Amino acid sequence: MASDGRSLCLLQRVEKAQTEALQLQLPAEEELPAEVLLPPLDPSMRGRCVPISADGHIWAVSASFCSATSFRLVLQRLVIQEEEGVAGQHWEQVGGPFIQHCKVELSHPMWSPDLLQGYAVLPGQGPDGGTLILLSLRNCLFFTFNCSAPNSGWTKVTHTSKDKYYVPILGRGVYAQESNAVYMVRKDVIYAYKLKLGHEETSLKLDPPVKIFFPSVTRSMAHSFLTHLGRGVMCCVWICVGLSCWRDHLHAIITTFHLGPEPSDLKLLHSTSRQVDMLLPMKHLDEFEFCFLQEYKGDKALPPQAHEEGVLLHYRCRS
Repeated sequence: MASDGRSLCLLQRVEKAQTEALQLQLPAEEELPAEVLLPPLDPSMRGRCVPISADGHIWAVSASFCSATSFRLVLQRLVIQEEEGVAGQHWEQVGGPFIQHCKVELSHPMWSPDLLQGYAVLPGQGPDGGTLILLSLRNCLFFTFNCSAPNSGWTKVTHTSKDKYYVPILGRGVYAQESNAVYMVRKDVIYAYKLKLGHEETSLKLDPPVKIFFPSVTRSMAHSFLTHLGRGVMCCVWICVGLSCWRDHLHAIITTFHLGPEPSDLKLLHSTSRQVDMLLPMKHLDEFEFCFLQEYKGDKALPPQAHEEGVLLHYRCRS
């Protein structure tokens, strides 16, 4: 979701070609979405490339291997004409390419095949109160980028424990100010990372993740979505696949819970399951990946508070 709250930024990387960028406008229901082509990204963007909405801008980050013992991070920001009086839109590289020497393991059951695993946006967590982008890579490596000081480059996040296992953020992590933690969902487990300042007060430290289980969810839930609704309320949606008791239809389990000051302090508010009507043969579900889009009803650019009506979850799938 772009910073305007009414459009999506999509990136598509084609082998041996520039990464294409597209902005998809989301109008009212009776109108068709409008596609706006964005300038292609610089050829230096290699490997998996992810768009991030942070600090009122659209950013694009990529991570790729330089060798068996090093990798590089490249970050670009979309500059629009109204911002700096330039002729048209363009991508601007910020922070310079960052090269890190570190032996990276090639595979692990908890990791995706890409070097870049996921990210989270941390508003107000920068040294000057600005926004940080938290990047998650293989080997449970984490780096932060200060949007208010782009020339500072990337800063490595340290672990507070060497004995505990750290899980990479898969996809988009969700930051909650109420507990000062980053939440993510994998299969039937929600993981929460508590944030701490480092000794120099300029870098972050991560405690080992807290595991949160819900009794109504099993390991067969392959597709999930987690979002922060505001006022300390979070919502998690699972699409169940392969349950023997629900072979004829897909079901969505929707659970809301209230956050406490610590990641483990949760209060379950409501949990329900709903049948998902889809014209798909159940035996071919393994060929699909379910994607989620959170959309807010009305003309407000900002999300409504948890007590207001109009928070909708739409479920999309792609082959």
